[in-house]
Amino acid sequence: ILQIDDHIVIAIVPSASLPRSPSLSTRDRQIMSRAAAAYKKVNLRENISKKITEESLATVLGGTLDGQSGLISAPPLKVLVLCHLTLRLIHCRACTRALLSTILGCWVYVIMFRRPFLCLLSAVFHEGDGLDRSEIFQLSAAARSELLYLILLAPVIVTDLRAEPLERLFATDASPWAAGIVSTGLGSAAILELSRVADHRGFYTRIDSAVGSYLSEVGARSSETQALLNEMLSIPRPLSEGVLWDVCEVFKGEGHFSKMHEERGLRVHPGFEILIDPELGDIMLDSTAWAIMGLILRRVVLVWLFAPPCITFGTLRRPRLRSKEQPGGFDPNCPITRRGNRFAFRTAIFMNLIGFCNQYAYAEQPRGSVMYKLWTFLQLLQHPASRFDIYNFPFCGHGSPFEKFSSWMSNVPGMEVMRDVCRCPFKGKHLRVESSFTQEALDLFCQRCDPSPLEVYGRAPARGESLARFSGSYPLAAMRKIAAISEAALAGLTVDDDRRPAFVPPKWIVELAAGLDYRVDFAQAFDSVRGADVFPKNTSARASFDLTPVARLAPKTAGSRLALFSAFERWCAAELDAPVAVLARSGLVLSTALIAYGRHLFYSEKPLYIFTETLNGIVDRYRHLKVYFAECWSLISRWEDAEPTERKMVLPEPVIRAIVALSLSWGWPRFAAAILLGFHGLLVSRSCCR
Repeated sequence: ILQIDDHIVIAIVPSASLPRSPSLSTRDRQIMSRAAAAYKKVNLRENISKKITEESLATVLGGTLDGQSGLISAPPLKVLVLCHLTLRLIHCRACTRALLSTILGCWVYVIMFRRPFLCLLSAVFHEGDGLDRSEIFQLSAAARSELLYLILLAPVIVTDLRAEPLERLFATDASPWAAGIVSTGLGSAAILELSRVADHRGFYTRIDSAVGSYLSEVGARSSETQALLNEMLSIPRPLSEGVLWDVCEVFKGEGHFSKMHEERGLRVHPGFEILIDPELGDIMLDSTAWAIMGLILRRVVLVWLFAPPCITFGTLRRPRLRSKEQPGGFDPNCPITRRGNRFAFRTAIFMNLIGFCNQYAYAEQPRGSVMYKLWTFLQLLQHPASRFDIYNFPFCGHGSPFEKFSSWMSNVPGMEVMRDVCRCPFKGKHLRVESSFTQEALDLFCQRCDPSPLEVYGRAPARGESLARFSGSYPLAAMRKIAAISEAALAGLTVDDDRRPAFVPPKWIVELAAGLDYRVDFAQAFDSVRGADVFPKNTSARASFDLTPVARLAPKTAGSRLALFSAFERWCAAELDAPVAVLARSGLVLSTALIAYGRHLFYSEKPLYIFTETLNGIVDRYRHLKVYFAECWSLISRWEDAEPTERKMVLPEPVIRAIVALSLSWGWPRFAAAILLGFHGLLVSRSCCR
């Protein structure tokens, strides 16, 4: 078998350290040597002819990476040939759709290294519309100009890997009627974090018609039409591998969990076990952790079991390193405690990802373990959407001579039947073995196993075998029961909706955005400005302009905000014994007063607009304090969550036309006249009825 997938490792090193000594052990060399060993282990052969080692200039995955300059781009020689062919095409002017499609495909590949250059292309995508792919036509002047722009700018279509992020945040919005761009200054750390959590997946969204929107608003659209529309507007599901395994066990041990699931016909992953193969089973290795997270995010495994070793979380450890009050450890810097915490934290990360991806997970610990008391697990248990809970049951209820209560944290439906207490005849007299099995303890163990050690554990312990190692095995009867629960849960698992769920940003982004002061960089109303100069020169005298913050407001809005501001002033004087001007000397104090005022309005059953317009009035007067009002906007968000607002849509013009036409066809001229008068705003509806 020939392994053709490229494995790329990019290391950042000081230029003065090149060339490096062959005996130097570095992270990149370790990764490549481990990869080579892994290839050999599974009988894969490396393609030595394609191997590139410690080069500062190389072409990988179709891109030329220059480590000295920090630039990555399409291979320069290919770009040069493409420029030559494009220039010949411009001179020739004659073209076919097939040829133009080939040329454009090559240019799009080049532009992928600097995507903003796609804005240069527009007319070329419409050349030859309606013609056969082999039919010759003449390129338009606009298309030739766009191709020429690409040739001229080809040398700068590169990505600078050392470029610093622009310390400015831009926000854009558009509708069929207007568009705008605003920006504000922000630190590079915040910019990088916003880029990390942003939704980078794009898709073209088809805007519904005005009539269709109104019909959906009032619920008058037929179910057949709605189903067809949903199919048209749905975002196609990404291509995926599908489910490759039903079950995967991490910290596999004896593997009883996997064996019982395999008995029921489920597909079982080989699993991860640190004792059998430390290089592949140790989740402390980044390679193993990324492999597990990859399986989770690819959604190729449906049910997971994590049973991290209870080295320090249990009650048998002496001296104790943790307690229920301090589950993170009395000394978190102790190497043993820190290693146990890392096992637990990585397990929690995996289970959070599984819950997010709508998969099923089990985590197992002895009942005395305090691992589930860690903050990460408590948050997972308390989250309303995670559906995780803890289920305790004794091993003696499944034929084991040991009582040993096992604590399972799971989101699998049906696990309630596993909850149990000790009901065996040896209650209070269970078998206790100190450190290892003696012959006497072994005989007593075999005698009390119901029906036999082979039926309960799949094997009998050996004389001298460690109790801690053997007692970590799960009774087969318990695992059969859990396997049946897993099978039933998988049978009820349905395929997700084809439409991609809406991207919901973290709440801190909303609060951050509400507290920033933006500058308008661009604004355009399409109905009034389209086809005209976006920023027309103002020839009128400057003396007629009012530059105060409230000057841009309509007189009615300005008057309303003034009245609400006066009401806020009266409330501050009565409740806080301080004028607003004094409170405004500190942004935090003014923000606290506004929050208290908002709560007063909420519990007084006042409408939300009073608080929002009051806050807008404060911002108009004290714009420099806007950054302190993030919590005020959060209060508005919580108010809206408690009392969602309903907006009624105005009848669109096509619906009005249909009503008038139908009224005239039925011989209702007065009704048609009333509708027309009301639509054009000459009369209110009740005036038409007089």
